[in-house]
Amino acid sequence: MINYIHQFFFKVKNKIRREKRNKNLINIPKQENNYIEIKKNLVFDPIIYTPEFIAKEAQKPEYNEELYNFLDKQFDEPYLEFVKKYYEKISQAHKTHSNYIDMIKILFVISKLIRPKNYLEIGVRRGRSMSVVAKNSPNCDMYAFDMWIQNYTGVENPGPEIVENELKKLEHKGKIYFFNGDSKKLIPKFKKNNPNIFFDLICIDGDHSYYGAKIDLSNTFEIVKIGGFLVFDDTNSFEHPYLKNVWKKNIKNRDNFICKEFNELGLGVSIAVRIF
Repeated sequence: MINYIHQFFFKVKNKIRREKRNKNLINIPKQENNYIEIKKNLVFDPIIYTPEFIAKEAQKPEYNEELYNFLDKQFDEPYLEFVKKYYEKISQAHKTHSNYIDMIKILFVISKLIRPKNYLEIGVRRGRSMSVVAKNSPNCDMYAFDMWIQNYTGVENPGPEIVENELKKLEHKGKIYFFNGDSKKLIPKFKKNNPNIFFDLICIDGDHSYYGAKIDLSNTFEIVKIGGFLVFDDTNSFEHPYLKNVWKKNIKNRDNFICKEFNELGLGVSIAVRIF
């Protein structure tokens, strides 16, 4: 009897999941460089670059030196001095592989592999993360959401102008759209006004309160393309230890995302790829 109930439960559950998968495969765009388009008889989800693949790629030591040089030339921020010195040191110490993985490195590796055509970011500040994506995909259209809070974390935060200037340094050719205000309110409006826009890559680095981070993740995971990536920063932050659970409850437990967390060193970062 128990076995029959168990079989019946999973038969119903799998039927619902299969219908959801088939519907999504029809209605949601695919990330063209991370999904093999096969119309019929799909045995499994044909993703090319999984989070585990990204993790192994990011361990290549050459990225440390490459990112140190990039940060050194592009940006002048007080707190980045620490990050640049750290990258410089580990580029000398991590000869065969590197276990330091942060948001910048993850965005650099993902954008290099999938060449996103569009990118959404919550928490833009001075455009560092956006510039990383633009370096590898100069034609990418950027969607920037920020409240531009003055002197946020003690660093000048002048607004969209500095972001545009950073992108110009890289000869960015794509469009950039600025959304000034609270992402928790602006993202739902954006989705309502643009129901057909889905993203190759989304990065969440905005409101770090439990509620704020939860809302930002809940508002954005549905507009990731199949084969697209969602990146969530600071999951190892000493000041925000609850962000691990926000990620787990809202993204990792979903059956249509594959996830990977990098919480060994640094402030931590978590990534997910949508499989259906």
